[in-house]
Amino acid sequence: MTQEAHTQGPWRFVPWHIEEGSSAVRAPDGHLICSTASDANARRIVACVNALAGIPIEAIESGVVAELVSVLRTIANDETVDPWGAARQRGR
Repeated sequence: MTQEAHTQGPWRFVPWHIEEGSSAVRAPDGHLICSTASDANARRIVACVNALAGIPIEAIESGVVAELVSVLRTIANDETVDPWGAARQRGR
């Protein structure tokens, strides 16, 4: 499968404005990536894209990032827990 390269970041959020229209997500050079129905949606898109910069899309789609966040929460909440135990039990 070939993957088209996405627009490099950092992306930026442009809030809704009465004269300029809907909330927008823009590339560093200012070109429009997308417009959204709300500021909240545009902010979330920008935050996610910028936070995940450099992580392959396959890792994001496979759930590796979500699993890592779960492990980090476990570590942060209880230092006595073996965060890799569940992964070892599943044979990873």
